[in-house]
Amino acid sequence: MDQSMQVSVETTAGLERKVRISVPAEQFELRVDDRLREAAKSARIDGFRQGKIPMKEVRRRFGHGVRHEVANELMQSSFVEAVTQENLSPAGAPSLEVVNLNAGADLEYTATFEVFPDVALKPFDGVSVERPIAEVDDDDVDTAVQALREQHTDWVSEEGHGAASGDRLNIDFQGSIGGEPFEGNQASDFTLVLGMGRMVEGFEEGLMGLKAGAETTLEIDFPEDYGSDELAGKRVEFHVKVNDVVSPRLPELDENLFSALGIEEGGEEALREQVRERLERELSGAIKSHIKQQVMNGLAELHEFQLPESLIAAEIEGLRSNFQRQLAMGGSGEIDPQQFPDDMFRQEAQRRVKLGLVIQAVAAQHEVTPDPDRVRNMVEELASSYEQPEQVVNWYYNNEAQLSQIRSMALEEQVVALISAEAAMTDVEQSYEEVMHRGHDHQNEDGDSESPDSGE
Repeated sequence: MDQSMQVSVETTAGLERKVRISVPAEQFELRVDDRLREAAKSARIDGFRQGKIPMKEVRRRFGHGVRHEVANELMQSSFVEAVTQENLSPAGAPSLEVVNLNAGADLEYTATFEVFPDVALKPFDGVSVERPIAEVDDDDVDTAVQALREQHTDWVSEEGHGAASGDRLNIDFQGSIGGEPFEGNQASDFTLVLGMGRMVEGFEEGLMGLKAGAETTLEIDFPEDYGSDELAGKRVEFHVKVNDVVSPRLPELDENLFSALGIEEGGEEALREQVRERLERELSGAIKSHIKQQVMNGLAELHEFQLPESLIAAEIEGLRSNFQRQLAMGGSGEIDPQQFPDDMFRQEAQRRVKLGLVIQAVAAQHEVTPDPDRVRNMVEELASSYEQPEQVVNWYYNNEAQLSQIRSMALEEQVVALISAEAAMTDVEQSYEEVMHRGHDHQNEDGDSESPDSGE
């Protein structure tokens, strides 16, 4: 540390600090001169031999640019020294502003930034957690096996079969209002499963009992609050032709289904055991997630302190980008993320910043660091779904940015476990379905997803 560097700190508002830093002229000018001498060795100027250019000419030609270049370097390095000297913890990049850059004078500049707040941790027994106690029973396995059968449903056509609820129809239709067509009034080879309620009320009901090749005319009264002004409250006439009617047929629990599910030996017993293991993993994960969500909610409610706006702004940008990616993946095409205002994401961003700071404070107070074994297990679990998991594991361990994210997740899990041990824990008996459904509801309510609830 250069003791001759002068530093003064001003609290401008809340967490914002304005630091004025003065670097001695001798240090500044010496570095400028060194840089100019280096430049003189390689500079090319018409009328002078390379390496023989007078320093006066080098200074005239390059002095201004070199001076600013050196000033930027000195501001970066001296800023780090200054905040270390003053025990300041910047929460974001500083805004630097030159005050004096004149030759022969001290380099003076100001750095404005926010600092991390002091987080006074509350006793963890102020966090209340309901811990679900549940098991996977035979009925849960039956339901999951039935779902697997439905996923492998065959669709069969029976001659002379009249359409019934659950059947899949292929139809052509044309609609008109008072004999006149309207926008989107027709479709060909349209697929419709009766009983799912995809169409306006009365449409699917009017197709019940029809056979392949049949034609009919439906008169449908659209509701007053229908989404299209052109159709709302209108009577619409649809001419419909039924091209095909197929009925669902669930596969039997036989070798064909077992083979399709990757089960080569053990038949139904092996299938049920595999399903039970999967449900138990899902249940364990849902219980952990539910406990974690309650711990996080409790921490957020217990702690109140000022949040750095710079961190909130960065979190908002991350949420906005994630939301835009989700929309693009959903088929919305290219969307400018800046069309979504900050207020859409501010509440969730504030929550995330607050919890991040609390987690850091807990980890620091209790000297918790990411457990290497836990990190390894998390990486291997992420890699297990790939064809060559070892390559994925190696990729994570050779990609510091990605591995840092996993370490943060591991640290968060460790902190949650630490807090859970001291929280006010109440066991609640529940079924598998109740736990799984409740976990989904809490995720929606508490905003633990990447996109805000107010996205529409």
